[in-house]
Amino acid sequence: MFGEAFSPEPDADVIARANQMLNERTATIEDRLGHGDYLVGDNLTAADIACAAPLYLADLPAEAATEDNPMDTFFHKNLILGEGRPQTTEWVRRVMAYDPVRGQRLAVA
Repeated sequence: MFGEAFSPEPDADVIARANQMLNERTATIEDRLGHGDYLVGDNLTAADIACAAPLYLADLPAEAATEDNPMDTFFHKNLILGEGRPQTTEWVRRVMAYDPVRGQRLAVA
C-alpha cells in the first residue's frame, strides 16, 4: 500500500487486495477486543501501541486529507478497515488518544 501512495497511477487491484488483507487480519484484533478494552488485559501495553499505530491510517478523518499532506490524503481515500470492525476502530481511537497530535485528529472524527 505504501508503494501505491508514491505511484503516479495507484493500482486499484493492489489497493483492493491490501484492504481485503487488512480486514482479514484485523478479525483477530476484533475478536480479542470482545474480551476487553485492550489486546492484553485491561491496560494499555506496547502491543496496543505497536498494532494500533499503523491502523490509525485506516481511520484518518477528512480533516487530515489536505493539499499539504498528500500521504494522509492518500490513506484517507484508499485505506479502508472494512465492515465489522467497530471495536477495532474504537480501540485505535482509544490508543491513539495518547498521541497528542494524531489523537486530536481522531477525536474530531
